[in-house]
Amino acid sequence: MSDFIFYYLFMGKFTRFFGNWIVALKTFPIAHLILVFLTGYGFYLVNTSWTGDDTWKLFFAGFLGILLSLAGPLLMLHAEGNEKKINLFSRGIQIFSLLFIGGYDWMLSRMSTTPGYAENLLYLGIFPLFMLGILTLIAWIFKSKENKIWFSWTSWLHAIGFGLLAGLIVWGGLSAAIGSINALFDVLFRREWYQYFGVFSLIFLAGSFMLNHYTFVVAEFPKGSKTDFELLSTRLMRIFGSYIFLPLALVYLLIFVAYGLKILITGMRPKGIIIWLGTGYFVWGMLTYYFTFPEQTKFFHWIRRVLFMSFILVALMMIGALGIRINQYGITINRYFVALFILFVVGFSALALFFSKYRIRLFISLLFGLTLLSLYGPLSARNVAFFAQKSRIETMLAREQLALPLQKHALKDLTGAMADQLAETISDFVRTFPYEQWNKVLFDGKYSEKDNFSSYGYEVRSYLGAQEYYGTWDNEEESKEIRFRIWIPYDFFEKEGIATDGYVKIYEMSWLDARIANNKLSYTISGEKKSFDLTPYLEDIYLQSAKGKERYSKDWKPFIIDQGDYRLIISHLEGEKWEDGKIVLEEYLQGYLLVK
Repeated sequence: MSDFIFYYLFMGKFTRFFGNWIVALKTFPIAHLILVFLTGYGFYLVNTSWTGDDTWKLFFAGFLGILLSLAGPLLMLHAEGNEKKINLFSRGIQIFSLLFIGGYDWMLSRMSTTPGYAENLLYLGIFPLFMLGILTLIAWIFKSKENKIWFSWTSWLHAIGFGLLAGLIVWGGLSAAIGSINALFDVLFRREWYQYFGVFSLIFLAGSFMLNHYTFVVAEFPKGSKTDFELLSTRLMRIFGSYIFLPLALVYLLIFVAYGLKILITGMRPKGIIIWLGTGYFVWGMLTYYFTFPEQTKFFHWIRRVLFMSFILVALMMIGALGIRINQYGITINRYFVALFILFVVGFSALALFFSKYRIRLFISLLFGLTLLSLYGPLSARNVAFFAQKSRIETMLAREQLALPLQKHALKDLTGAMADQLAETISDFVRTFPYEQWNKVLFDGKYSEKDNFSSYGYEVRSYLGAQEYYGTWDNEEESKEIRFRIWIPYDFFEKEGIATDGYVKIYEMSWLDARIANNKLSYTISGEKKSFDLTPYLEDIYLQSAKGKERYSKDWKPFIIDQGDYRLIISHLEGEKWEDGKIVLEEYLQGYLLVK
């Protein structure tokens, strides 16, 4: 009897667990094969001490291959129809995923050693696109059965969390085991053993657990059913959705409504920060929608309509703020994405109000489509931003009676804020786009000072002979406070030196070890913390400093304070003088401290 109980309690579950693992292996064979390959590659890298800057590329290609290989099995698990065609497609897409890994790794190897922002988008943007593609595939398999779509997505989230947790636990357990053997039996294990266990646990084991868990869950899906099944909200979902996300979403909504009324009444321009706050509100609102999705009462149906209408309201304010920035600085890649995100919010929210039965499918389909549009093709972020910034540079050059292509030292005679803005725009253009592309546009391919720096921005600025401009702040918002700064060129002390008569020690004060709070400087010398009260010198600092948009500090001199046995030489410092006359220094300071 006891043997039977043992078998039932232990062997029964053991057999069921590994039986389900075999099912997962049969369902996702190529994904498991890639996991084995990546694990082996990880072992190789541990053995070679992870040498080489391109080690991440094959890992990246491998994980993309796994995502691609999931498409076929997902169709087999969920789709209804011609099984032979689905089976054929599944095998084809899985074989293609193996070829994709090699091809994509080769593409990544063609990346320049100093890729610009735009080039990174071209090669690395495919990862979120594949992830969205998998979710979109699931949504279209289930068509209008929103409950099944939500349940499948949630199952994937659970599978990912379960897999990562299992991998971490196994890694921790194995590491603790060899640590115990080392401590008890004096058997010395090399550090690499911990890394081997980490690679095995976090790649193969975690990935396999994810696939196993999802296979187990979807086995309970009713196949051949033309109707959706009913969802039941769990206690955890209800707590997060109804008592955490929903109340805070309503609080944020009231804040945005109040701010919208303020804009309408006063005629003020929306602040730039509304873009980030609005994005955060949309994400929070969609999390609220996700966690309360199983709730189907009239109250929650009404709340969801309010949320979608509020998304449109906030998006309109975001449009106003973004329009100001585009008018001032043109279209960049980041502003392109912001504009596309606003378009997505407005489009999805409007459709969600009228087509409530298709909200999840609308959400993922629009997101996938716009992501694809933004990454590849003639209307991609990199193409639109490239031509927009090129046109902006041409317009700015025309004001200075210059034109493309530029010659060496073309900007050496230009001075002032407009000249600095032109140089910065060119520098940003160079940092964003590939070398061959901007070299052709700016210099007709004649810029040959190619180097190994992480950015060409400063090098190109120097090549053009653009003068440095100090004292310009991009104050996007109107303010009555007066900005000021002590800002001495970095080569000042190389030319002028530092007078040390009567002093025996000199300490460099940097951003890292000097902090200002309540106008008091705190710093550390030889492990001893000290402070320096700057309050008595605030007015003198303000008088000597550059104000507003002046180019340089007055007379190009650092501010010097003599106090007892100390002399403080301030080379870089910023602050504000408020409308009531109060002077407040910012946190950072740079300079030198001399001690007698």
